Amino acid sequence: MCGVLDSGEGTSKDKLLAVAQDIRDIDKYRFVLETGLRIETLIGAAQRAVTQFLNTNPTCDPHLLNLLKGFAEVEKGADYYDALSLLQQIEEHHDLPSISDAPQEPDENVVFVLLDCVWHYTFMHYYWLVETRTRLEQETNAP
Repeated sequence: MCGVLDSGEGTSKDKLLAVAQDIRDIDKYRFVLETGLRIETLIGAAQRAVTQFLNTNPTCDPHLLNLLKGFAEVEKGADYYDALSLLQQIEEHHDLPSISDAPQEPDENVVFVLLDCVWHYTFMHYYWLVETRTRLEQETNAP
């Protein structure tokens, strides 16, 4: 997927259409045990898809577009906290576009299905980071 999204061939919409079935398969089998998935790979694929989506000049809520731009450009960092924090905000956004609106005809909105799948695989890590950071902050500020 990353190779297709990074390739210099085709438009951004063409690239998203080229990976649409892969994303549908990821969504379909997300509850099947998977080993070897790395957060770095998941975030990287999602950022590439979001970048291509943004290149299509989508008409979305401006706040959602800002979150997507931030996610596409955020440095991953050692623990991926910033990227996961933005992903969590995107997931909580109301009225996210969905490919279920046009199930017979995949379009560039397939990126939101991928984001949902990546969140499914990473949300526990994100909340563990939140808990760890909160605990460390409390310990640091304790008298």
